[in-house]
Amino acid sequence: MYKVVDSNSTNSPALLSFLSHSQDNRVILPQYLAIEAYKRGSLIQVSKALETLLQFAPQVLILRSTFEIYRMFPDRKGIRKRFIDKPQSKSFVDFGMAVERAVAGDRFYVSQLEEMFLKAEVEIEKQDQLAKEMSEQFNVLLNVFTKDELKSIRSRSSMKRSAIEKIMELTIDTAELAVGQVREFRRGLTFQQLVWTYGFRRALCATIWLVDKISDGVTEISNLEKLRNDMIDLEFVTPATFYDGLISSDKTANRVYNMTVQVLEVMTKRRRG
Repeated sequence: MYKVVDSNSTNSPALLSFLSHSQDNRVILPQYLAIEAYKRGSLIQVSKALETLLQFAPQVLILRSTFEIYRMFPDRKGIRKRFIDKPQSKSFVDFGMAVERAVAGDRFYVSQLEEMFLKAEVEIEKQDQLAKEMSEQFNVLLNVFTKDELKSIRSRSSMKRSAIEKIMELTIDTAELAVGQVREFRRGLTFQQLVWTYGFRRALCATIWLVDKISDGVTEISNLEKLRNDMIDLEFVTPATFYDGLISSDKTANRVYNMTVQVLEVMTKRRRG
């Protein structure tokens, strides 16, 4: 099995159990796991976050950058392998050694990691604009769903078909606009191809996150910093939808993942275009 782990679960019992259960199991590290670690700005914290992963280094796979994945042609066959950055995956142990040397005071490695800290701050700042856009979209969605639909969403088990249809349409509109701006996709995609783009999955996860908040009775989003952090969580949920699951202790992230998979099961059976 191949599962994505989030930044708060790199030393969790769940991850340890998953990796030790079978040598065939693989854990996927998205770009934002490193960004979240660097954001904390402590070499010791980064080192601690790697402890379990380095014990199972041959089972660790590094995802390509979001920029690269976003532009990959959505051919379902082999897409999971194409998402993996093979050179970085092979050099994961070397990265761990570099962190250890930096913690020990090696100025060469300290300077390298400090540069990564600065790059992480830039990536985090990019989420600020996404947070503002999500806040605006939240206000639009407030009156889209009926009470019965919201009740079915709150049940977490089986959403009403009408709720799923609305989520699908909202996502398609958002994703077609975003994906259409990618030069590689300007010739157009079929619906089934669209569903396998990273941009579409990201839009779907974001829509479901918003719907999850509305179903819990939230009527306003005013804390943009918290919203930004939630948007970063979606950078773990999104790639997990291409693999076999998410290793996370975050209840919201797990709910959004499970609901996204449920909607995708309906979407992948649907014919359009």
